[in-house]
Amino acid sequence: MTGDYPKEVPDAYIRVKLTDSPVTLETFARLNELFPNLLETAGTTLNDDGMELTLTPEDLEQRKNNPEEIFRQYYIDSFGMEPDEHLTSLFEKALEMYSKEVEE
Repeated sequence: MTGDYPKEVPDAYIRVKLTDSPVTLETFARLNELFPNLLETAGTTLNDDGMELTLTPEDLEQRKNNPEEIFRQYYIDSFGMEPDEHLTSLFEKALEMYSKEVEE
């Protein structure tokens, strides 16, 4: 993320409208690092269907604590549709195996 902006902008309360890239959780997280007072980020989705998406810091915080929601949103962003039951089940099993491994 590059661009010319006044030095005081990172401390301002701002809304970002992305016009040259889609809004994703990763994009929002990076913008939130650069602009700690970011109110929201808006733009199109990855699947280029013209659908508008707006993310807020609260959205990011909720998803950080919910791996299933991160997977669901990643799948939607990548493939333009919800993951089916089988994929969701596989993800949950993998997450369970990982959690057990970390606990050991």
